[in-house]
Amino acid sequence: MKNYQNAVFWISTVCILWGAAALALIFVLLAFLPPIVAAVLFGLASIVSLTLILSTTSSLNPARKAAAVLNRKKIASSQLSLKPISRLRLLPLVEYYTVDPVLSSSFAVSYYLETDEDRILFDLGIKLWEEDEAVLYRNARTLNAQGKFSLEKVDCIVNSHAHNDHLAARPDETILSEPDNPLQGKPFYAVEKLDVRGGGLKLIEQPALISPTAGSTGPLISVLFIAGPVREQSLVFHLAGRGLVLIIGCGHPGVRLIIEASEQIFGEKVWGIIGGLHYPVTTDRTHMGRFFHPQQLIGGPQSYPWFPISKRQVKQDIYYLQHKGIQYLAISAHDSCDWTLQHFKDSKIPSQVVKIGEEIVL
Repeated sequence: MKNYQNAVFWISTVCILWGAAALALIFVLLAFLPPIVAAVLFGLASIVSLTLILSTTSSLNPARKAAAVLNRKKIASSQLSLKPISRLRLLPLVEYYTVDPVLSSSFAVSYYLETDEDRILFDLGIKLWEEDEAVLYRNARTLNAQGKFSLEKVDCIVNSHAHNDHLAARPDETILSEPDNPLQGKPFYAVEKLDVRGGGLKLIEQPALISPTAGSTGPLISVLFIAGPVREQSLVFHLAGRGLVLIIGCGHPGVRLIIEASEQIFGEKVWGIIGGLHYPVTTDRTHMGRFFHPQQLIGGPQSYPWFPISKRQVKQDIYYLQHKGIQYLAISAHDSCDWTLQHFKDSKIPSQVVKIGEEIVL
């Protein structure tokens, strides 16, 4: 799988850069060259761009097939049992929407989870280049002042995947690098070998138990445009008398694979889902420009920028979730557009949007 990562990244990047350069070249040529010469050069540029697109596709497809084989092997070889919990409390710390304007929102995720036995921080949100402090720490101070949350309560940290909007650190920084950070040294469960200040890194390579009552699907691999192979784990709890509850970061592997893996590994039906499902159909939460939409560009496990995640796919997945008997869904807005949120709300599945500061108690 690693052999595909650099190839997919560079081919995809060259494809994008060439497309941008071709557009710029067209305007220059139309201004200074005869129309026939400009048309010929434009035709050549189009052929090269099409060749790069086909090369990207041919690189992605074998990688996605290899990822599917690896996922099946890991799922089939793992059977774990979770101790049921009577109550699950989730407090969103970083999200796209908030119930209180004092709390800072962003296109990122961080949730505090509390059960009978666990106090887990799931993901760390984002730290932008122009920021001196990650959103998580600002919101944690505000919620602490309101008596709702304290970082000192956290027993361990679980990172869903190694994207910047889930690590609260810029690429040039060590994770948890802030001085006097109360999270330093606490167990940090991740699917990649990350540089974590204060140690505490615990690598998850297979489905595993974080504690007797909290499980991990282990890294499910998806191969995305530009990003290449992405390993993402989801948290799993067994809510007594109901079934499994999944806590998902971005949903890059696809909600169907995550559900099927969880049910096979932990031997129970999925009852509820909380978190990101990656449906940026009509808009992009990063707001990086009118025509540049990174979340749509990266896409899903089976999509391409020229065949992006569609409204039809969202409707099909809603039907799938209804057919699976999912009884509760709290969807993250950090990687799904408002059109998607409304369609889930209008479905037969009891649904809500995850918002900073709004507790979810199951």
